[in-house]
Order: sequence, then C-alpha cells, then structure tokens
Amino acid sequence: MRFLLLLCATALLSPAAKADKFWLSDPKSNTAQGSQADMIHGVLLGEDDHNYQLRVVGGELLLAKKRVFKIEKDDLTIDDIVAIEKQDRERLAKTAQARATQLQAERSRRQARAAEAAASRRATPAVVQPIVEIDLPAFDPVIGNLVTNGPTSYRRRMLDLQAAWVLTKDRTFIKLIRQMQRLK
Repeated sequence: MRFLLLLCATALLSPAAKADKFWLSDPKSNTAQGSQADMIHGVLLGEDDHNYQLRVVGGELLLAKKRVFKIEKDDLTIDDIVAIEKQDRERLAKTAQARATQLQAERSRRQARAAEAAASRRATPAVVQPIVEIDLPAFDPVIGNLVTNGPTSYRRRMLDLQAAWVLTKDRTFIKLIRQMQRLK
C-alpha cells in the first residue's frame, strides 16, 4: 500500500510523464459504423520488459506490451486526469444526493398511504353481525377433527364459514375454512 502511495506521489510530481493513446486493435480496421476500435487513454508512468504502467481516469493499470497494437502521443497530463476524477466525484455526489432525496420522498408517500389505510381500517366497524346464523365448529388438534355442537353437513358448514368471512373479514373464519378443507 505504501508503495502505491509513493508511486502516485512521484507520478504527480514528475512532469516527464507523457500521455498516450494505447490502441489494442487497428484503428483503421473494419469496425461497425459508429463504434471505435479498442483504445486506452492514459498517462504512461513506467514500463518494464513485459508491461506498461498507466494512469487512467479511475486509477492505475498494467497493460501487457504484447496486447498493444499502436501508441499515439497526446497532450493529456496527470493533472488533467485528477481534474476529470474530481469532476466525476462531484457529479456522482450530486446524483447520489438527488437519489437520496427521491427515495426519502417515496418513503414519505408510502408511509402516508399506510397511515391512511390504517385510519380507514380503524374507521370501519370492528364486528359486523352475520346475516346467517352459524354453528361454528371447534377444531380439536389432539384428534385432528372438527367438533360441532349439532348435526350439520360439511357443505353447509363451509357455506356458513365462507359467508361469515365475506361479511366480517375475520381471520378466524379463514383459519376454520382451511382446517375444514384439510379434513375433507
């Protein structure tokens, strides 16, 4: 890590760094219309027998010499790259701030809708008296069966429970309907 910091500091202070365009393929090759051949635009920091060390927008990279087709000289400097990175950071910070504001507004709208829905649920009567008289069976989990107070057919009980659910929207009726369906 210290080596990387030292390398960046020397690269920033050395005016001898040259900017180049490193073409990875022939720029005059038959590329699709409107596209560009593979190119890396950066400043050459150093080289060894097998690699070029480049400073590009976003960091540094090592590029194998055997991958490079052609090198063109350019007037880009490390200071220009740092300025471009600073502009990108500012643009990304503004974009992130706008996104955070948008998410906060969306969260507020969701909370308002939830509060409104909760208030409307509280405004409805809690218990609606069913029109149909229901003989509610009790489920006995020990024997796995419904225990009723009197002789009632399965179909009649299901119809009564479904009518009670529609009228009251009470979750206990759904539970009883599901238990009866399992026993069928």
